[in-house]
Amino acid sequence: MARHKSKLTRALNLKPHAYTLFRHLTAPLPISRHWLGFYPDIAPLPNRIDRISESVDYRIRLADPAYKPALDVLAVHNWDIVRPHIQHRDPFLVRRFVGIVRDVIVPGHTLTPVDPQTWRQIGFELSGRSNWNFAHPGAGIFSSRRIAEPAIVVPPFWNYWHLFLEHLLPLIQAARLRAWGDETLMIITKSKRPPLIDAVIDGLREEGANLSVVEVGPRENLQIDRLLVAVNQCPNLERIYGLAEAIPTARRVFAAAYRERRLQATGIGPRLYISRRGTKLRQIVNEDEVIAGLKRLGFAVLESKWDNHPEQLAAFSGAEVVVGVHGAGMTNIIFSSPGTKVLEMFPNNHRKTSMLHLSAEHDLSHQPFFGSDEGHNQAFSVDVPRLLDQVESLLG
Repeated sequence: MARHKSKLTRALNLKPHAYTLFRHLTAPLPISRHWLGFYPDIAPLPNRIDRISESVDYRIRLADPAYKPALDVLAVHNWDIVRPHIQHRDPFLVRRFVGIVRDVIVPGHTLTPVDPQTWRQIGFELSGRSNWNFAHPGAGIFSSRRIAEPAIVVPPFWNYWHLFLEHLLPLIQAARLRAWGDETLMIITKSKRPPLIDAVIDGLREEGANLSVVEVGPRENLQIDRLLVAVNQCPNLERIYGLAEAIPTARRVFAAAYRERRLQATGIGPRLYISRRGTKLRQIVNEDEVIAGLKRLGFAVLESKWDNHPEQLAAFSGAEVVVGVHGAGMTNIIFSSPGTKVLEMFPNNHRKTSMLHLSAEHDLSHQPFFGSDEGHNQAFSVDVPRLLDQVESLLG
């Protein structure tokens, strides 16, 4: 989100202006969007669906009245991302879908599937306009490849929450459902990608899935005969997770992928603190004091990085108490055991329901803790004595 940027930086951002310009230029002749590789509009799935493996309306556990007090607290200064263009409006309903759509194109520069009959991006239950990041021009019609095998798009998002919960876990769910049968599924991605994508591919292969990787270049245009769509949708983006039953399979997938490294968290016991050091946003300005106090209570410190994912899984799996700042590094509480206590720290004026939702889905105990209002780059401070009092009450 752009709120951490200065007014001058936002004013000088040319992307929204370029987006508007290209949208108006291509409006009179829709085929020109294909010539430019610019697809600014989103439409729901077309009706060219060959096979549906799952179409489920899943009511998340946050809908239980028992969670209303916690939701009321997090409703103050709430920054949940609510999408206005989704068809269903229930913030406690996740629509899960796994199916195959025929005749789709995938521009290599954005990896956003497009319907060649309407020149619109394909969204499940979504309609409206995209943004520059997913719709900027990139001519690829002069280099085109056809893929006859079933294929799925896995964009190389460098955010653990979005990559794993929005793309890789639905892929694991599709594998559970044998959504592409005995054929080889082509994984469409880019050469520069987080190692997590390859870990899931390797683990699924160990589980018996037939997979092949297609690395698409930015100036390519793929013609997909059969696109596998595996997606969860909720009007509240913080609550799109609804696949708790896929976690045992995910555990096996990662255990197989990391067999040589073994899932061990050396020196980390049942009390775990997740640090955001090394990140640009939402750091605790007096974190040294926080860490010193938590270490006195027996907490081990772990920084979530792309190259220590096996250690993260082991640490969260063995944790009894997890303390951390709101952010993608806390996503792995979905691998914690039922009853694990989670204390999530927020800036006072920036609250979200993401981790409360994950905690509810996995029978974890969740408590928020609020620090100061956020400053530059969403940094905030923490009243350490008050924090340690709340942690000690968790320890019992």
